[in-house]
Amino acid sequence: MTPGNKAPGRYRKSTLTAAVAALIAAGAGAPAIYQQFLHEREGSRQVAYLDGAGIWTICRGLTRIHGRPVVKGDKLSVAECDSLDADEQARGLLEMQQLVRPEVWAGMSSAARAGTASFCVHNIGAGRCRESTFLRLLNQGKRNEACAEITKWIRDGGKDCRDPAAGCRGQVDRRQQEDELCLS
Repeated sequence: MTPGNKAPGRYRKSTLTAAVAALIAAGAGAPAIYQQFLHEREGSRQVAYLDGAGIWTICRGLTRIHGRPVVKGDKLSVAECDSLDADEQARGLLEMQQLVRPEVWAGMSSAARAGTASFCVHNIGAGRCRESTFLRLLNQGKRNEACAEITKWIRDGGKDCRDPAAGCRGQVDRRQQEDELCLS
């Protein structure tokens, strides 16, 4: 993967899993695509763990539980994680919708909405997203260029995730899939 590749046909062969592709083909809504994508990329852990950036995390990438930061020793049931994850994903899609100009959001597919929410709100955070070239280009209606920006966010804890020694190759794969979803 070349970060920032803007070639319109950059995904001749899909990088998405069969499950995500099937949801898109079936016309599923953004919440279902978003949920499946996060399930695949984040997994779900019921005991708090440190993510690659050293942030305490639980469930499918949650860093807060009921308004407070996740801390070492936090434990939740599968049902609690499912409920918190669903709430977080609904909030993420709503927040993404508020960040994107209405006419741009209206023209985005469910897959594009899911991919941009995964990247912008769920992974890098709305604060960093607000200031990003990605969001500026997206709101200018330059979706191809905006989506290509996603692939530039491939550092984790200061490490370049393209380097096998960094131990974060999944970040590169995730950005490629988010880019592909964004282009959908």
